[in-house]
Amino acid sequence: MVFKKKKVCYDTLVRTIDSMDSKICEMRKGLSTLKQSLLAGNEEEEICPDEVASEIALLDAIQDICLEGLLEREPEGDA
Repeated sequence: MVFKKKKVCYDTLVRTIDSMDSKICEMRKGLSTLKQSLLAGNEEEEICPDEVASEIALLDAIQDICLEGLLEREPEGDA
């Protein structure tokens, strides 16, 4: 009787693993499809050089503001 109980347990485990494997395969296919659609979408989109330049200028301005804020802070503690 002990052997029969283990066989049932293994059968359940194998079915669970098979189910998980199927779901992983479905997820892999979905991610592959999503990746292909995103890559295809990027080819259609054009990036304006002026937009890139304005983004870089914005990042530089934010960096300058952050650096100024750090320089204006008073030191804390003994350091």
